[in-house]
Amino acid sequence: MKKGDKSLNRFREILQAIAKINEYMRLTNWDDFKTSSMLKDAVLFQFAVISDAILEVDNSYLEKYDYPWYLLKTFRILLRQDNFEIRHIAVWHTIKENIVDLEKSVKLILNNEF
Repeated sequence: MKKGDKSLNRFREILQAIAKINEYMRLTNWDDFKTSSMLKDAVLFQFAVISDAILEVDNSYLEKYDYPWYLLKTFRILLRQDNFEIRHIAVWHTIKENIVDLEKSVKLILNNEF
């Protein structure tokens, strides 16, 4: 598999994970999120998919686009935090504040590079 093929597949995985997060969170508020262990587990798993996938993307693609990719690369560390409340607040914030920009950046890369 060529490096471009691998990166293309990882970007597609990221978009699929974002779509799932958006589906899970579509009608969810903070109270629902923080009290539903099944919802939190589902969302956290998708963030783990995103974090793992971005580690396998060739950096030459990421360097061309202004997005804090390092946050995604280190998100797995956050997911392993012992303080569940901090972890869930950070995930909630990421969903509400950053996931739209991530999706736009990945789609831009897919359109421009592949």
